[in-house]
Amino acid sequence: MKVIYFQPEDYLIFRDNRNFGFSDNSNSTLPNIIPFYGALRTALMMNGIKSSEIIGNTDSPGKIKLTGPFIFKKEIDGIKHYFPTPEHLIVHEDEESKERKFSKLKPHKYLKHNYKEGLELSVLWDEDFVQGKRAVEDFSLIELKELEKLQSGGNFELTASENFYKNEHRLGIGLKPDQKNAEEQLIYRINYFRFTQNSGFFAFVENGDEYLKNMDYVYLGGKKQLAKIWISELNTNIFNSIDDNTKAITLLTPAIFNCGMTPNNDTNFFGARLKAICNSKPVSISGWDLEKQKPKPMYHALKPGTTFFVEGKIEDGNISDHMKEFNFGKYIELKI
Repeated sequence: MKVIYFQPEDYLIFRDNRNFGFSDNSNSTLPNIIPFYGALRTALMMNGIKSSEIIGNTDSPGKIKLTGPFIFKKEIDGIKHYFPTPEHLIVHEDEESKERKFSKLKPHKYLKHNYKEGLELSVLWDEDFVQGKRAVEDFSLIELKELEKLQSGGNFELTASENFYKNEHRLGIGLKPDQKNAEEQLIYRINYFRFTQNSGFFAFVENGDEYLKNMDYVYLGGKKQLAKIWISELNTNIFNSIDDNTKAITLLTPAIFNCGMTPNNDTNFFGARLKAICNSKPVSISGWDLEKQKPKPMYHALKPGTTFFVEGKIEDGNISDHMKEFNFGKYIELKI
């Protein structure tokens, strides 16, 4: 598959749509793909390509279709690619030996609980260990080769995001042009990403790579920060389906459902039957409407890494009720 890399020259700034509160001051999730479309759209316009059919707009990606963003790092033996850690993974550490082991939560065969009114799902449990904690709390990334091992049911290792970037949270205030007080709806949080050397973002390019070949740099995020870009090939089978009738479905990009945490108020799940869910707090998805000069509507989306346990075959390549055209709801299948 084709991938596009974004290697920043300095820090990158993205607007953070989380609520203002102490409970929301934890580690930030990665930005969604929309600012990357904007960066490429601006570069294409600077190169003389202005057709909305090609470059898209705020409601359409045009001819270019991306999946991401994810994290990469250049190593001596090549580029390593990292994805969000699935929420159902558990880490165990022996207090004496400090030996670390990873395991997976699975749906219990008999125990059920009322996930919400009218929806009964299986309880998740770890059949290998008694105690442990969510691995994503300390190890928020999984390298591609390790993800392929996990997908096939093998042993795997996880990675901490601190190896690639640091987050800084700041407050942004939009001022009225003729006054010194804040403009209504223009107090917001911003998230600084400071990458380590030879690290950055990457995304899969499903369509439109022919329009991106002559680009070297784009302005990405706030304050027009430069990022070097290039396109390459990445061989992987992570998007292939697995044959098991019962499987885990893990989100690689955010998903927005009309019914909140599930697409329906029953166990129907895009043609399959929903058995269990492993998720954390939702993330807020919004943006700035350039035409109307005001914030876009805000959606609450399930985070990348959210895992669904299903029985049967999913009939759609993207599981999201909104923003599918921007590849929201992209997932991979894992053995349980």
